[in-house]
Amino acid sequence: MVELIENGYNVVILDNLHNSSTEAVRRIEAIVGKSVPFEKVDLTDFEAVKGVFEKYDVDSVIHFAGLKVRLRSTYNTTPMIPDPTITQFLSLCGYLCSVLNVGGG
Repeated sequence: MVELIENGYNVVILDNLHNSSTEAVRRIEAIVGKSVPFEKVDLTDFEAVKGVFEKYDVDSVIHFAGLKVRLRSTYNTTPMIPDPTITQFLSLCGYLCSVLNVGGG
């Protein structure tokens, strides 16, 4: 996130805060020296995500993390099954970009 902001990108953070807190946003703001927009949104809530796309001029989406367990890879070496929420979210982003005509589409 910091690298994106420091390279001139306008970033909006979406998180449902299920396994995090707004402290992470405050830390990012302290590092970059400016306010970073934050929306408490669950990515499975279509209307909420649509509202974010309508509120901000979104042209790209990066999904950094889903629900995760930090130590999983050290005690369970079986391959992780893709989270259907991520697929659903990426499909939603593509749909919203086309419907709202963002991202040069």
